Amino acid sequence: MKIIGFAHLTFTLPISKFPIKDHGWLTYIDLENKPEKKLLMSNDLDTHNIQLNGNGTEVTYYNVIENNNTNNVMNSILQFNKQNTTVVSSNFTEGVLNFIQSLTYRSLRENKQHLQIKGVGGLYGIELLYSNKGLWFEENLDSIGVTGIAFYVDQINLTLVSKLTSEFNLYVYDTFSFDIGANSFNILFIRSGGVIFEFIQRK
Repeated sequence: MKIIGFAHLTFTLPISKFPIKDHGWLTYIDLENKPEKKLLMSNDLDTHNIQLNGNGTEVTYYNVIENNNTNNVMNSILQFNKQNTTVVSSNFTEGVLNFIQSLTYRSLRENKQHLQIKGVGGLYGIELLYSNKGLWFEENLDSIGVTGIAFYVDQINLTLVSKLTSEFNLYVYDTFSFDIGANSFNILFIRSGGVIFEFIQRK
C-alpha cells in the first residue's frame, strides 16, 4: 500500500449551506452513506452531498444543524480554495505524520509552523498551518469543520495496515466501494490521533 499523492482536505457544512456558488466546483447530490462510513458519523443519515474541485478541496454537506463554527468553516473553505492553505490546530500529531510516512509516502515537508503535502497529477499540494485558533480535525465525518484528509493509494493493503495498528494506535474501518459520477473507488477510513484519514484506490 503506497500513497501516490494527496487527494483532498475534507470540510463539512450543514446542508443549508449547499451549494457554494463559485467557479470550478463539481457537484454531486444524494450520495449514499455506506454502513461502513456511518460508523464515523454521529447521526444516522442516509445521504450527503459533495462539492469537489481540482485544488484539493472537498466539501461534504449533511442534514445537521448549523452551529457557531459554520461561518469559520465557510471562510476557511473559500480561503483554502484560493491558496491551498488552511489553519488547523495541533491535533495533527507527530505520530500521525510518522504513520503517513510508514505507508511509503515521502512528499511531506514539516517544520514547527506548517506541513506541506504534495499533490498528484493535476492536483495541487496543500499547506496546513498551525495555530491554537485554528480549526481542529473533527472526530466525526458529519461534524461541521475539517473532517478528514484523503490520499490516493496504489492498492488497499489491509495486511500492512494491521501491522501498523498497534504501533500507531490506529482504528481501522472496513473497506467499501463508492461510486461518484463515472468513477468507482475502494475506500478505507482509518482514525489516528484524532484525525480521520481516507485512502482512495481507483477501481
